[in-house]
Amino acid sequence: VNVWLPYVIVETLFLPLHWNLNWIDLLKDFTLVQPLHPFGWYMRFLFAWYILFFFFFFLKKYKLHLLLLSAVCVWVLTDSLHAQNAFSFSIGVLMAQMKDVSPFLRKRYIWIGLFGGVLLFLGRDYVKVYYHNVDLLWKGVSLFYYGVLTMTVIIVYKILSNKGVKLPYSGLFIVGAFSYELYLVHGYAY
Repeated sequence: VNVWLPYVIVETLFLPLHWNLNWIDLLKDFTLVQPLHPFGWYMRFLFAWYILFFFFFFLKKYKLHLLLLSAVCVWVLTDSLHAQNAFSFSIGVLMAQMKDVSPFLRKRYIWIGLFGGVLLFLGRDYVKVYYHNVDLLWKGVSLFYYGVLTMTVIIVYKILSNKGVKLPYSGLFIVGAFSYELYLVHGYAY
């Protein structure tokens, strides 16, 4: 509901931009089968992960295994845009379950992570320019790049929380609630 309902509200507000559509196109849009939104792939992608998580939640023992298996399927079977984000949701679920992030806080690991992130960033652009026909290589480098970014954001949040900095989840929820609506509107504004 938190993903779909704001999407439907924004799509309804911007219906005048799609004045030439029939009811079937609108139904496909509202069900995220074929979004009209300029960045609709993200809503469909996020919505699918929420649905998978909901069903996998009942299989407590195998929930993370099934999420990771789903991420592998997404990485292998979809285009590069979806593939490079395939593991972000699963990494987020895994790291949310971690109580102790101290193994990640050693200076050596932080420097390796920073250096690796820069190399991935540069490597990703190098692959894009010189090996743009090698889809699997691009997907692999992009996957690691976005995986590192996802883990970095979560680790920084947990480090700040462990250092006594007040960053309540409710504060992130408020920012997240506004940022999603802004994302939906900015697609049309852009």
